[in-house]
Amino acid sequence: MSDLNRQRRMIDFAMKRHESVCLAFSYRDRKGDATQRIVSPTHWINGQTFKAFCLTRGDYRNFELSKMTDAKFSLTLDTEIGRTACD
Repeated sequence: MSDLNRQRRMIDFAMKRHESVCLAFSYRDRKGDATQRIVSPTHWINGQTFKAFCLTRGDYRNFELSKMTDAKFSLTLDTEIGRTACD
């Protein structure tokens, strides 16, 4: 399975379980800089772009599959409020 297909399946899985599963990955921003993101995906915009709440930035953002690497599931806890970060 290609990396893009694997990432697409992971995003689909996280969308169905958004209240408990987030995705963590490296992402190339508009400037080309690598950033680390933790997101809770909400829906697909098209076959290559999805909308997600970015816990790293604290806002909704659009993400392109081609700019993602090293995607993995995350069950990050928000220690300040004692719940999963995806709530």
